[in-house]
Amino acid sequence: GEDGDEGEDGGEGEDADEGEDADEGTGTGTGSLEGAEDEGSGEDEGTGGADSGDESEEGVPQSGPERLAWLLSSGNFFRGRGQLPLARRRYEAAIRMAPRSGRALAGMTRVAIAERKGDEAVGYARRLLQVNSNNAANQVLLGDALSAAGQRIEARRAWEAALRINPRHRAARRRLGR
Repeated sequence: GEDGDEGEDGGEGEDADEGEDADEGTGTGTGSLEGAEDEGSGEDEGTGGADSGDESEEGVPQSGPERLAWLLSSGNFFRGRGQLPLARRRYEAAIRMAPRSGRALAGMTRVAIAERKGDEAVGYARRLLQVNSNNAANQVLLGDALSAAGQRIEARRAWEAALRINPRHRAARRRLGR
């Protein structure tokens, strides 16, 4: 896109312009997840196998690229509705399957920011940049994580790095007051 998206694992693949809501319009079929909510949202964390108990859900892919796509779509669905513990579980499962998944790392960064866990968000954002540092949206997300962690000077540096990659990146320009 015009904001410097790079490849399928390089980031969310959308304009990070609108912050936490930027990836809700991906067209990845999130509408079909209405019934995918776990009954015990949190009680079984860490005890239900690789994906915390959702293996038995009907119609949920059990492995491979379809499973990863489902986890990412489900994570985006739950995050977009403020169900952060469920989003976190889906993104964590996606990262276990594909540790270099830019979409999963970006999702976890956004969840950590929303949960006001700035240091954790910075860690995920830095991992995202290891996957693809030449992506303006990824640099903006690092800046947002640094800002959430109270590191304003470093945040500005990340947003400026985004503009070096794409001088027209709207989110970076807006965060820098330009």
